[in-house]
Amino acid sequence: MLHDHSDINLFGQIQETIFCRNAECNADDAVPPNEVNIVVLPLAGPTLLMCLNEYLAVREIERNCPNCGNPTASQVASFNVDPETIIFQLRRFRYSTEHNATIKIHDEIDVPTRINLPSGALYQIVGTINHYGPSANSGHYTTAIYNKTKNNYYLCDDETIFEIGSLEADDLQRKVYLIIYQRQ
Repeated sequence: MLHDHSDINLFGQIQETIFCRNAECNADDAVPPNEVNIVVLPLAGPTLLMCLNEYLAVREIERNCPNCGNPTASQVASFNVDPETIIFQLRRFRYSTEHNATIKIHDEIDVPTRINLPSGALYQIVGTINHYGPSANSGHYTTAIYNKTKNNYYLCDDETIFEIGSLEADDLQRKVYLIIYQRQ
């Protein structure tokens, strides 16, 4: 339904390109772009920008080049189309073979209220979804919502809603799981 409305650009596009590591070949292969509005970020540092930079960084992968047969390549992701709303999901859960269970990563992540994508598109935070609990199998979710009119945040916890003033309140930076930004 959303694709029928040309005035709504909810979905952006991520383009992945693979480059042969053989300097004599250097062939590139663009994977067809994926429409996204949720981008899953690795926990790659104490800030959301570091996580985003890691997601967009060039990575070495194993892949036989269709042009020369070289077994290594570089892969890079970039935004082709910036969405109106973008959701970053932090990889806060990982499977531990030692514990034979999915465990939660409790790292603190600094989440800016405004963020620029590499294209220069500016986004303002409009909400977060937060997870309280020790694992993926247990816990409680809350939501922090930005009120543009009052220029402050509200924490929604089941049937209770109260003003928190900023995202630094209530240890949210250790609990944030999804971050929702709207294009300015």
